[in-house]
Amino acid sequence: MNDFFFFGTLRHLPLLQLVMGRRPVVAAAHLPQFCAKQVDGADYPMLVPSATDTAQGIIVTGVTEAERRRLSYYEAGFIFD
Repeated sequence: MNDFFFFGTLRHLPLLQLVMGRRPVVAAAHLPQFCAKQVDGADYPMLVPSATDTAQGIIVTGVTEAERRRLSYYEAGFIFD
């Protein structure tokens, strides 16, 4: 099992629940020295290193391998580079 930090669309709990197949327990979290910036021409953000900012998000603990595969499948639709 792993812990996952979400900073974009998957912070929306109904969507996260649908993708994971369960209602996860979440907690507020932050990632120092990063900020979430909107991707040009897209409806989602990406993390960018920043010496002065902190990205806000949520953390989900205890993500199973099956849930990780579901999350990867969801994210694959965005064709990240």
